[in-house]
Amino acid sequence: MQKRLKKAAIVVGIVAGALILIAVVVGVLNALVADGKWNLGWNDYRYDESGYEIGEGSIPSETITRIELDWIDGEVEIISCQDTFISISESAENELPESAKVRWKVGTDGTLSIKYRKSSWFFGVGSGNRNKKLILRIPASYFEQLTAIDVDVESANVVVYDIFATDFEFESSSGSLGVKDCVFLRFSADTVSGKLLADGLTSNTVEAESVSGSVDMKFPVSPNGLDISTTSGKVTLRLPSDASFVMDWETVSGSLAYDLPLTQTGNRYTCGGGANAFDIETVSGDLTLITEE
Repeated sequence: MQKRLKKAAIVVGIVAGALILIAVVVGVLNALVADGKWNLGWNDYRYDESGYEIGEGSIPSETITRIELDWIDGEVEIISCQDTFISISESAENELPESAKVRWKVGTDGTLSIKYRKSSWFFGVGSGNRNKKLILRIPASYFEQLTAIDVDVESANVVVYDIFATDFEFESSSGSLGVKDCVFLRFSADTVSGKLLADGLTSNTVEAESVSGSVDMKFPVSPNGLDISTTSGKVTLRLPSDASFVMDWETVSGSLAYDLPLTQTGNRYTCGGGANAFDIETVSGDLTLITEE
């Protein structure tokens, strides 16, 4: 009996030692190779959740002046409406437990904060509680008081329709952004591999940065300031026929194609009277300028 227990203890010790060794190796590789991004399906989603409401619905507040949206994956739609209040709705493949439902809070400073789920560690691989779709409806009556919309996602794809605000900021790892018929005083978008698409974007200042994702933007009116940077992502700008700008373009191996009347002096290109300032930088990404009637 004692021999059996001894053998069992040895086996358990060997297995435990092997698991510890594997964990150490994975941890070292995660730090050295994956830059800490391997989570083996576990996600650490933490924030101070005090004061947050749980679940979708109408948000009965007329004092909201700023929206901060933090989402992980799935889809996000931000659309205008004629409702009385801002509202949020979400859907997923399976019925959502309370821990996986959206959270929201309106702060004393007028900031509406929206979170993907409860603050916690959670397991996501193969879960029907992931890849949620969120619809954020903003009444047009809020546009004049809406100073900023700040969207931070990991892999979620975001579309924004017919929204007016002072500032719009978007940041993602692999999520793409699509903007349609929006007006922002300042527009800023930053992604690693997602696409940045805009159709009918009116903005005084536009900033866009991507590593490998493409940037494709159509402007009914040329922005006063345009700053775009990519590594390998292709840049396409669709401009009105009366566009007027001075563009500084720097690239290592990217090519330039255009159908606008440009005058070149070194890396500087002038169109019309040169009223607006464009600054575009790529490593290998191509740049295309297209006239849109």
